[in-house]
Amino acid sequence: MFPGIFPRRIFAAATLVFAAATADAGLFDLGFFDAPGAVHLDDGGTSFARQITFTMNRRFNAIAFDLIPTNFNYLICDSEELEGCVTETFDNVMLQGFRNGILVGLSIFDMSLNSGHLSFGSLLRNLDSLVIGFAPLPFEGTLPDGRFAVCIESPCSHFNIDNITLAAVPLPAPGLLLVAVLTIGGLGALSRRRKIFVRVA
Repeated sequence: MFPGIFPRRIFAAATLVFAAATADAGLFDLGFFDAPGAVHLDDGGTSFARQITFTMNRRFNAIAFDLIPTNFNYLICDSEELEGCVTETFDNVMLQGFRNGILVGLSIFDMSLNSGHLSFGSLLRNLDSLVIGFAPLPFEGTLPDGRFAVCIESPCSHFNIDNITLAAVPLPAPGLLLVAVLTIGGLGALSRRRKIFVRVA
């Protein structure tokens, strides 16, 4: 975790590479909620950002990140009067990789089944931008079996992210791996800051 004020500097090799993270457009906050040092994302209904876009000044591979779940507020009930309700999870996390403005990699999953330090694997390689955010909200209303589904409050789901690791491509000479680790802690105290600049030099 890097507490303090951005920009931060990370010294990794001789070539200068810039990485940036930008919150979604609009008046949304980058800050922490229940995990100090991590950035909190909500899927709607609050002032927290709904997604963050990561870029570098060259193509990059997305390596890994930390996903820290908060909770789901999605209920499946026996009736529209919200009787006999149970909390239901759903595929809420969406990772998108873009190259030349075209979607080239996509992963959608349930944060309750995949959390902690996660590897992107080979899915998100040679990118111009990486977007971490939310999948579309689940269905709300009467289900085919007569039960009732509802997001009981906003957000319907939320989570925290930290330690985003990006590697510039093409790689430099053997032994010199340019890696930007965007440890985005400290942003909780900077509630209106929307850009994080990390320099790898």
